Amino acid sequence: AAGAQPQPLALSAAPSLESAAASVGAPAATAGAAASASEDASARAVATLRSMGFTQDNALLATVAANNDNEIGACVNDLSALADWDTLLNDLEAMGFDDAGRNRTALVKNRGDVRAAVRDLVKGNGSVQGAVGASV
Repeated sequence: AAGAQPQPLALSAAPSLESAAASVGAPAATAGAAASASEDASARAVATLRSMGFTQDNALLATVAANNDNEIGACVNDLSALADWDTLLNDLEAMGFDDAGRNRTALVKNRGDVRAAVRDLVKGNGSVQGAVGASV
């Protein structure tokens, strides 16, 4: 409504269960809620990226979303960079890492750093697991 004045917050409003638990030091009660909210935000980011035409697998899109705190603009930049990483993907394949999806995920997770991607592929860190033909 035109000319309406903002209303002050009502002091009698009861806090939510999560905020009450957090204020008395109950992190276990809020940890589940935070993880659920993070998963929801990641799922929304993946759905948004899909609606924008990105066709990569969900694991890759979720990794990109997590790397960028679910900020869509940064996700788009990372996914667009994949087109420039064909040589890096070929290098990983030549090293014996035959799973293109895992290779892409490792590169995105490590922002194009091949050494870090190889380290993750060999160690099976995070969502990057089970590299074929890797030996250390």
